[in-house]
Amino acid sequence: IANALLNRLELIARGCPKIQIMVRDDNDVVLGMYERLGYEHSDALSLGKRLIEDEEY
Repeated sequence: IANALLNRLELIARGCPKIQIMVRDDNDVVLGMYERLGYEHSDALSLGKRLIEDEEY
């Protein structure tokens, strides 16, 4: 299902020059799926800032 969904989204996004996906580095299953679909590792870093601590949810 994930592969079919991604393929469909890529068709919809034609004209968009790039798709950037964030995956945790320890999520080997998902990383493998994206690699099989032609996605490559990027040298870009992702920065984030937690605004609400987990226990406040």
